[in-house]
Amino acid sequence: MRFALFVVVLVVSGVLVHRPSLSMGYLSDDYLQNAMLDDEYPVPRSALDLYSFVKPGELGRVMDLGIVPWWSHPDLKLTALRPLSSALLWVDHRLLGLSSYAQHVHSLLWSAALVVAFAVFCRRLFSPAVAVFATVLFAFDPAHLIPIVWIANRTALVSAFFGLLGVFYFIRFRREAKPRSALLCASGFALALAGGEYGLCALAYVVTYELFVARDRWRERPKAWLPAALPTLAYVVLYAVLGFGAAASAAYTNPLSAPREFIGDAKVRVPALLSNELLTIPSEFVFSALSLDYSLALWLLPPLVLIALLAYGTIRRAEPEEARLLRCFSAGMLLAMLPLIGTIPGTRLLLIPSIGGSVLLGAIFADAWSRVRRRSEWKDPLLWARVVLTVPLFLYHVVIAAPVSALSAMLFRDANQFIRKAFAEAEIDDRIVARQDLFVINAPDPLTLLYVPRVRKELQRPAPRVWRALSMTPRPVRVKRVTADTLELSVAGGSLTEMPLAALVRRADLPLRQGDRIALERLSIEVLEVGELGPVRVRFRFSESLDSDSIGLLVLSMAGLKRLAPLPVGGELTTPGLMMPKLPGM
Repeated sequence: MRFALFVVVLVVSGVLVHRPSLSMGYLSDDYLQNAMLDDEYPVPRSALDLYSFVKPGELGRVMDLGIVPWWSHPDLKLTALRPLSSALLWVDHRLLGLSSYAQHVHSLLWSAALVVAFAVFCRRLFSPAVAVFATVLFAFDPAHLIPIVWIANRTALVSAFFGLLGVFYFIRFRREAKPRSALLCASGFALALAGGEYGLCALAYVVTYELFVARDRWRERPKAWLPAALPTLAYVVLYAVLGFGAAASAAYTNPLSAPREFIGDAKVRVPALLSNELLTIPSEFVFSALSLDYSLALWLLPPLVLIALLAYGTIRRAEPEEARLLRCFSAGMLLAMLPLIGTIPGTRLLLIPSIGGSVLLGAIFADAWSRVRRRSEWKDPLLWARVVLTVPLFLYHVVIAAPVSALSAMLFRDANQFIRKAFAEAEIDDRIVARQDLFVINAPDPLTLLYVPRVRKELQRPAPRVWRALSMTPRPVRVKRVTADTLELSVAGGSLTEMPLAALVRRADLPLRQGDRIALERLSIEVLEVGELGPVRVRFRFSESLDSDSIGLLVLSMAGLKRLAPLPVGGELTTPGLMMPKLPGM
């Protein structure tokens, strides 16, 4: 009863921490999925396929309407097999007609359910002290934040919840060999994978259980693996046969088709993910820092080694059965990160690895607490060395994590509202915008790049016929009108497509080259000059004179989106450099 009350308090605390997220509104891919659900996406999507943004053969249609930018690679593919998560979005939007606030409540309920499931999981497998510490850590883990803030990323919560059930019933099946546990295990993994590819991470704990806990002979084990193996095999086969996955995108690296790039990415992404999970340093920050200077990894090594030493001592003192489980979940945390190496590191990816991370750190804290309570050990200097190392970890993961998550939720909300306000007050003429092609000269943030039309629709304002960004750079852009229907954009230093998100649609090893031409509906583009980071001078020829009302040019500044009056032929100007408020983890 006391443990149940403790879990209720944790869940309520988690709701309060993430409460600012409820007023977040829509963000990023939410807008594209709403377009799919409203039958306004250029290519129809079923209720089970809302995470397929660009399929083979569709690039021309989505590019013509500005869904992806002009520099997208011809082989671009961005699709994910997440039928359960897609169906939940369909239920929210089409069946129930929920507001964005109610959809965030829906996501928050998944987070609460995941915390409750984790608490029960730990209480059944570990000592009471380990269960308490691990549940506190998991409840306030920063990995919950973005899947609550970002409706499209609810998929991570769905996969983690069912993945945890799959692991729990796998362990029960291995211990009791009951058909009911096998069925629930298979159902858990099937639903986790239907939620999204995150479910693959949960299989790590199946592998490490067999390595560190199972005691029967290896030749007798294959049948025991079937409840987890069969749904995984079915998912992988469906994924391949139906052609899901990504291509030509820097955000996703396939270890089978691009093994060299995958290994190269791993040396930066693994330290970033580990630092996030064990040291609470956001992996986005570590990834950016190591990408610029890999020698900074040396600063991460000492604290990670110290945590490894603490874990070794904790496991060595644990009861034999619990020690085996701690080895299982510690190794499982590391192995669960393997599927994540293929994408850009982010805190939001770590829900399933944090199952093992919370168990490991919870055991370290429980061990230190139990030893401090025994006065007979106070004379041991190693005990106090352990306490000195453990207290900062506890502060980072518990005392600091909760207010930081609450503050981050508020920052997310405020930054998104700032950007939406800028769009609402943009110098766009509502009387003629529906028959206009609007072009923003400089779009350093993703929302300006793609989502302005959907934001205007949400605000019940008319949307342009086409919205298109001509560059994605925070630097000043030089704009020159060459002829009545032609502009040239150039930038000094960097490139016109240098922001990290620009690589989502074209990897660095597939660059645009001088002389490349892109033909879109009512716009043709020629790359005139290329630098180390991409195109630095590009010519844009429009379908008619820039003096026509059917074409509108906008410039983004700290004052918002402002209309750019047509320059005289031969005239030029330079836009201000700027960086819009960044939404963390996106």
